[in-house]
Amino acid sequence: MKKTQLVITALFILLLGFNFFYLRKIKRSTVEFQKEVIMQQAENLGSSIEKTIHDYESDLTRIIFRNINEIHQIFDNKESMFYISRDL
Repeated sequence: MKKTQLVITALFILLLGFNFFYLRKIKRSTVEFQKEVIMQQAENLGSSIEKTIHDYESDLTRIIFRNINEIHQIFDNKESMFYISRDL
């Protein structure tokens, strides 16, 4: 009787140990997957932000060079300010 209880207890403890290590492995792989997903999302967001900034700089440069003759009048002449700000 005592031998049976000892074997059952040992099997139960062994089963708990296997479950602990298996669940720990699953948790590590889940955390690694989440880190990978977050890093990919951050990379995509960074690329999107850089593209937006590049496009904005291109638009701003285009507006400046298109209105290069009136750019000095921007603060003096309201009509020039209107036309230049309309491009923005």
